[in-house]
Amino acid sequence: MTTETQTEVLETKEVVETTEQETKEVVEKPKRGPKAKSAEPTVVTGDVNLKTAKIQEPETRGLKVFKLNEHTQVPSYGTKASACFDIRVNLKGELDAGNTFVTTFTKQNQTINRKIETDNEGRVFVELRPYERLIAPTGAIFDIPEGFSLKVHPRSGTSLKQGINLINQEAVIDADFVEELKLLLVNSSEAYVKIYHDERYAQGELQVVIQTDFEEITERPQQKTDRTGGLGHTGTK
Repeated sequence: MTTETQTEVLETKEVVETTEQETKEVVEKPKRGPKAKSAEPTVVTGDVNLKTAKIQEPETRGLKVFKLNEHTQVPSYGTKASACFDIRVNLKGELDAGNTFVTTFTKQNQTINRKIETDNEGRVFVELRPYERLIAPTGAIFDIPEGFSLKVHPRSGTSLKQGINLINQEAVIDADFVEELKLLLVNSSEAYVKIYHDERYAQGELQVVIQTDFEEITERPQQKTDRTGGLGHTGTK
């Protein structure tokens, strides 16, 4: 293999890993505490060119899912090229557990318990007022392998058509978090919007974790290019 080919493989490896992830249902709830190590998290130190560096990769790439109730669906990818898998809201699981209300927060930061309802077609939902926020259950616990994190993104179609977004825009779930994944949804529109059971309101992406050492320095960093201003991105010349 030539040097050019090796570099190309290294540059595309993370994408290949992301699209080849599998999600599997597990029957035992993940436990707190140290996990059986698949590999140590990657640690990058010193002056490193990430495009050509050989990054140590975790061996385990499967994502295990524990279902808290029978209504939880194990996620799957839409296509072979999908970077993310869909995450669904699970309201029927709450009803089975005897919880007929879910917690929401108003624009004025008041806590409200909204009733879980059923429409004429038998669909279970909870209705959000304009700018109201919801802690939405998924009924799923993800057993994330060490060396990875789970990133949760909004769905573009849901954001555009319904005005439903994630409050934090992107959530990062660490490998040592073994509780139910809950979505922090917000109705950013002026209309009343119904959040339905088993609908897709977010998408998950499994990513390799790259940790680094931190070193305190006594001199302010010098400008590396001719850019000025900005807020950490483009700036002006």
